[in-house]
Amino acid sequence: MSAGDRTLRARRGAALPGSAAAVLAMALVLAPGTGNAGTGKWFAGIEGNFSFLGQLISGEAALGSFAYRVAAGYRPSAFDVFAAVEHGFWKDDEGSERLRIQTLDVGVGVGGTFFDGRVRAELSGGASILLTQSQLDEPGTTGFFLDARPAGIRWRMGGNIIVSLYPLTFAFVAPVTRGIPLVYISYRTAVVCELEF
Repeated sequence: MSAGDRTLRARRGAALPGSAAAVLAMALVLAPGTGNAGTGKWFAGIEGNFSFLGQLISGEAALGSFAYRVAAGYRPSAFDVFAAVEHGFWKDDEGSERLRIQTLDVGVGVGGTFFDGRVRAELSGGASILLTQSQLDEPGTTGFFLDARPAGIRWRMGGNIIVSLYPLTFAFVAPVTRGIPLVYISYRTAVVCELEF
């Protein structure tokens, strides 16, 4: 049984509206460069992930997934390493609009900043733990997850605070891999607040 995010299963191939793409391009151009001021520093951040872009594309009214994440790492250069913990909420496999199924994703990742620190990309993965009971699976069942973020726009809001917007990220969350797998796939938008120290 695959309880995939309906934002993916119901998509109709529509592209991001041109006006939204233009706004993002302007935000990238106007974003001040963060330079190398953050190299050789530790960092920690908190974020929210929403699949509303999937709803915009598919035309569905209900949110397909939501998650919040905390992460901490070290940035020795333009590249960094980090550990992250994410609490995810997903639609169940019974057709309900509620985000009833919960997962806890614990993993590590690598990231890199480009264009004078204006853009950041990252890739992470690790263990995905089912927190709530599904039709066939008990809480505590453990699988894996992958999270890919091709490009996030960064704004330095003072000396040590950076706010980032990742317009489109890809999450593959599989808390159950044996028997009948339980797999969630979602395109999400992430907003991050990061502190360097």
